[in-house]
Amino acid sequence: RIREGTRIQEVAAVPSPLTMGLSTVTVATAAATAAGAVGAFSGYMIGSRGAGKENAAPAAHGLDAAAPAADAAALAPPPAKKSAIKSKKKHAAPLADGAIVDGGSADEGAKLFKAKCATCHSVNEGGPTKQGPNLYNIMGAKAASSPGFKFTDKLKGADVVWDNETMFKWLTNPKAMVKGTTMAFPGFKKEKDRANVVAYLNSLK
Repeated sequence: RIREGTRIQEVAAVPSPLTMGLSTVTVATAAATAAGAVGAFSGYMIGSRGAGKENAAPAAHGLDAAAPAADAAALAPPPAKKSAIKSKKKHAAPLADGAIVDGGSADEGAKLFKAKCATCHSVNEGGPTKQGPNLYNIMGAKAASSPGFKFTDKLKGADVVWDNETMFKWLTNPKAMVKGTTMAFPGFKKEKDRANVVAYLNSLK
């Protein structure tokens, strides 16, 4: 506004060439700055993607390198169990049947007979018949021939003669040897025990 006397005249502000030049420069600078920022951001994104690929490549390469080792581990035999590593105890070779049967101890057999058999059998000459027959001089005799005892027909018809082998078998399991016998004793589980009783019975003469 220009004060002239008492009137105030309004004059429109007209931009000068200098002002226009500054504005143009300012706008151009801002545009360049924005373009530079966009370019920098694009470069960052491209660089990030490239870095990711470069970083991923060694990892994949590392997996490929580890694959043969994994295959080798899969093909390797499993570790041996402790039970297999430990050496097994050496067991003595089993004796032949004849050696077992004939290798008993009469003294040990006497102890076993007293503990397991004496309730049902007497062993002295002319001894009484109990729940079972008298066994004096039993070895070498025919089965079911002892006087004074009522034997089953099954045992009478078995045609057994008491020698070391037949007595050893009888003492293993009487009911398995002669089906239908009334012999209640189930037998001796240990071969050595049977051999010892056989040796004792051979001494009863």
